[in-house]
Amino acid sequence: MVDPKGAQFEFQSHEADNFEKDFVELVDTTLPLFAIKDKLLHLMEVNGRPQFKIPKFTTRDGKEHIFYFDVLPVTDSRSVKVYRYKGYI
Repeated sequence: MVDPKGAQFEFQSHEADNFEKDFVELVDTTLPLFAIKDKLLHLMEVNGRPQFKIPKFTTRDGKEHIFYFDVLPVTDSRSVKVYRYKGYI
């Protein structure tokens, strides 16, 4: 799950479980989340923002949603960042 620039989603946490649950409930796609996690990380890294937007035409409720994350540095490595899920609107 690590992107070449040292970004990764937090895993094995309550927040990670909530992210997967929310994504599956909101996003209408046949692609499993694990197959697009690296793309989502890449988009957030390139844009320099700890969030990504899902357009309304790809959601189950027909509304646009933004998924928000905290970016946490890993204490033993300056080049690795962990994205911890905060929630969506």
